[in-house]
Amino acid sequence: MLTTYSVPIKELTYERIDPHFWLESTRRHHNTLAKMKKAKISVKPLSDCAEEINWPGRIKRIPARRYNGTPFLTASQVLSSIEQLSSRVEKFSHNPDSRLSIPDEDCILISRSGTLGRTIFAHTHLDGCVVSDDLVRVSEPKTGTSMEYIYAYLNTEMGFVLLTRRQNGSVQPHIDDDTTSLVRMPILDVHDKITSGIRKVNKLREDGLSLCQQARDLLVKELGLTEILTTFDEESHANGGLQTFTATLEYWRFDPSYYNNLVSTA
Repeated sequence: MLTTYSVPIKELTYERIDPHFWLESTRRHHNTLAKMKKAKISVKPLSDCAEEINWPGRIKRIPARRYNGTPFLTASQVLSSIEQLSSRVEKFSHNPDSRLSIPDEDCILISRSGTLGRTIFAHTHLDGCVVSDDLVRVSEPKTGTSMEYIYAYLNTEMGFVLLTRRQNGSVQPHIDDDTTSLVRMPILDVHDKITSGIRKVNKLREDGLSLCQQARDLLVKELGLTEILTTFDEESHANGGLQTFTATLEYWRFDPSYYNNLVSTA
């Protein structure tokens, strides 16, 4: 069903005229921020709240063997459940570009392609890994704000809507460091309380990740299994990525993936 609505000319104060930019929900949050500013509540763009808001740009990952490369995590792996982190890394990068590294643990990662606006704090389980260029990095808070407060705000409906408001791309939507920098955020009196709460949550998450990893390692040991193996090897890479192997057709399945040796026994 086609929905139409009108926007007064006097409200067209920005450079964008595409309909998504002027949806009723985004206009409502924009008007809320205007009322806050009128009530003498500080409202700042993210560029005034964090020193570093950057996107490394498109960087080609050079595949590598497991023990000769740096663990590489896609955006979905970083943002998904803990089962896809740590020992279950499937991609490795040879001589990774330093721009793919994470600045430090006090850093927010934001998905910028396809699924937009999902955020996560960098944590110790990402140490030693490089992460996809499909993540915007926000770090080094300025005086008067904290990463925890910024993270909490971006996870609200207002923060998410304003973050994705300036998306571009007709087929695959994107945001970048420039559009992220323009997101406006109110600095409320409960700033310190929110910061303290998010720090406690992050500590619990770190503990939970550690316990889950220990439980998984124990189960793998008791089952006599090795780690999940990367499917990349130099021979197949030199052969254009083609992998060949033989298998006994004991299950009447003829698709090669059914017999791929992803998990080997000790």
